[in-house]
Amino acid sequence: VLLGFNTDYYGILGVLQNEIKLPPNAKVLVYGAGAVVRSVIHALRTVGNFDIHIMARNKSKAETIAHELGAKSLHESGANNMNFALLINATPASTADPSHQLFGLISHATTIFDVVVSTTPTALEQHIVFKKQGLSQNKTYVSGLCMYQCQFQKQFLIYTGIEPALDQIKTLTSEY
Repeated sequence: VLLGFNTDYYGILGVLQNEIKLPPNAKVLVYGAGAVVRSVIHALRTVGNFDIHIMARNKSKAETIAHELGAKSLHESGANNMNFALLINATPASTADPSHQLFGLISHATTIFDVVVSTTPTALEQHIVFKKQGLSQNKTYVSGLCMYQCQFQKQFLIYTGIEPALDQIKTLTSEY
C-alpha cells in the first residue's frame, strides 16, 4: 500500500504559529485561488479568528473559493482601499515580473508571507528584501523556506515517528 500526505497545511500552520503573530480579527489577504489556498484558509482558521479576503487574477475562481471557505472575495479596486496585517501569496506569481498585480499589494500589508519554496530568492523576495522595498516601512517578509522547514518537520515525523525540533531543521536547511 502506498500512502501519501499533503503537508502544506502543516507548513503553513507552523509558519503562522512560529513566525507570524497576528492580533485577533486581523485582516488577511490571501492571493490566489488554487489548491494550496484551502490549506492556507484551514491553517488561518486553526490559529485564530481572522477577517480573511481572497483575491486572484481569476476573479470567478476567487469568488467561488471564498464562498466555499467562508472568506470574502476581493477585487483589485477594493484591495487598494484596504490595509492588511498579512498578505499570503499562494501562487507562483512571486516568481513573476514585478509588474504583476501581486506586487502592487505589498504596500497594503504589514507582513508578507510567500508560500513559494525556491532555492533562489523569488522576485517578490528580491523586490521586498533586496531592494529594501517596504522594510523601511516596518514590513516583515516570511519566505517559503520557513514553510518548507515546518513541512519537513511534519514529514520527518510521519515517516520516522520522531519529531525533530524546528531549530534542528532550521540549522540543517540554513544553507538551502
